[in-house]
Amino acid sequence: EILDAPACGCSSPSSLGAERSGAMSHDLQRLEGASALRTWETHRAKQYGDWRRAVDGLVASLRLTLRRGAFQSRELDAFLRQRSAADRAYAAALNGANSPTSLEKPVAASPLGPDSSPTATAAAVSSAGRNVLLESLSGLQRAAAQAREAFAASLLEGSVLSGLSATTTEFEKTGSGILSDVDEGLKNVSEAHANAAEAMAAYHRASFMEGRRRPGAGGGSSSSSSSSSSSS
Repeated sequence: EILDAPACGCSSPSSLGAERSGAMSHDLQRLEGASALRTWETHRAKQYGDWRRAVDGLVASLRLTLRRGAFQSRELDAFLRQRSAADRAYAAALNGANSPTSLEKPVAASPLGPDSSPTATAAAVSSAGRNVLLESLSGLQRAAAQAREAFAASLLEGSVLSGLSATTTEFEKTGSGILSDVDEGLKNVSEAHANAAEAMAAYHRASFMEGRRRPGAGGGSSSSSSSSSSSS
């Protein structure tokens, strides 16, 4: 009866085998889970790298588009201002050409008095015709000068330059806001990616350490079981 009774606090060989089988099954499941997670993490990191390269290309294109848009708006602003200055200069030149001294030089009076010969009469008629023609041309020049001056003033003081300036300012402000939001979003995504990678590395380290501790614990229990058996 004493030999058949199990010793107090000792494990039978069958129970030790079951414990070892359970531990091996647990280790196998742990290794399979760790392998699946490592595969998932590798795939996730690759997808993140591809996504980040694509996003970086889009952001670079967006920055280039915004720079070109702002540059073209400022170039158009400078062109309109130069066009206004050119029209003002042309109007001033036309007004200078319409001055009385530039139209006709005065004819000195004859010391013998007015000439009433047919030749003199024809010359007077011809001179009067020229004066009418010059006056017509002068009127056309004055009208052209006024039109040029009005156009130049409308460019500087009208809605063209003011609207262009407001549009350029709003374009640059909106573009800067978009880039700022995109950069903030990319920063958050990068932080989340780094946290996920760190968490996976910590999990793999913990899983490895658990696998190293388990054989020691198993060896300690088996040695204590053998010593208990020998003492019994």
